[in-house]
Amino acid sequence: MSEKYRFEALQLPCAKGWLSAVYKRAEPAQLALLMVPPYGHEWQRGYRLFALLAEALAGHGIASLRFDYRGCGDSSDSDDSFLLSRAAVDAETALAALRRLCPAPVQVLGLRAGALLAAPLATAHGLPLLLWQPVLDGAEYWAELEARDAGELNSRWRYAFLRRTRAREPGCLLGSRIHPGLAAEFAAARIDGRAALWLGAEGRSPQGQNTLTLSAALSDWAGEIDLDAMFPPPQVRALAAQLAERLLGAASGGSE
Repeated sequence: MSEKYRFEALQLPCAKGWLSAVYKRAEPAQLALLMVPPYGHEWQRGYRLFALLAEALAGHGIASLRFDYRGCGDSSDSDDSFLLSRAAVDAETALAALRRLCPAPVQVLGLRAGALLAAPLATAHGLPLLLWQPVLDGAEYWAELEARDAGELNSRWRYAFLRRTRAREPGCLLGSRIHPGLAAEFAAARIDGRAALWLGAEGRSPQGQNTLTLSAALSDWAGEIDLDAMFPPPQVRALAAQLAERLLGAASGGSE
C-alpha cells in the first residue's frame, strides 16, 4: 500500500484497559471520520465493509479511525464486561485520539447500534452526525436480538434432529456472554435519528433527511447471522466517492 494512504494499528489506553483501533491516514486530510461500531454479531458481520470503506475514503482526503469497544474484538476485557455506559467512554477516548492524530475537522459516523453512542457524542462535542442504518430504539433492538437468539437455538435448519424446544441460556446472547446490566441500558437508550446525513437501504430512509441510499450488497448484512453478504469493492469505492462529495461539501462551510 502507498505510504500516502498507510494505516496504523493502535492500542489506546482507556480506563484500566485499552482499545484496539485502526487509523487510516489521508494526506492531505480534509476531514476526519470517527466510525462508532455496531454491537455484537453485527460488529463481526460489518467489519470487512468498513475496513474497505475507510481505505476508499482515504483516497478522497478523508482520514478515519475505527475501534473495538472494550469487551469486543481485540480490545481489553471479556465480552460480558460490555456495557453501553462503558462503550460511551470508549467512544470519547477514540474521538480524543482521532483529534490528536489528525488536525482536520471531525465528523462522527454511527453504525447500526453504534448510533446510540454516536448521537450523544456528536451532540456533546458539537460535531456533525452521520448515521448508517441506525438503531434508534434500544429496547426494540434488544427484543429483536432476543427473538433472533431464541429462533437460532431452535432452528430446524441448523439442528435438523432437535427433539424439543430449547430455552435461551441466561447470560448469553447470540453466542456472546452478556453483562447483567446490559439489557437495562439498551432499554433506556433511544435517539431521535436527526443527522447531517442518513445512510440507509432503499425505501428505508426517513423523509425530510439528507440521505444517501445504500445498495443491497452494502446494506443487507445488517442483522445477518450467517455471513452471506459480499462487499464488492467497486460498490464500496463508488459509495466512498458519493460520501466524500457530500461530506467535503458540508465541511467547506465549517464543521467545528
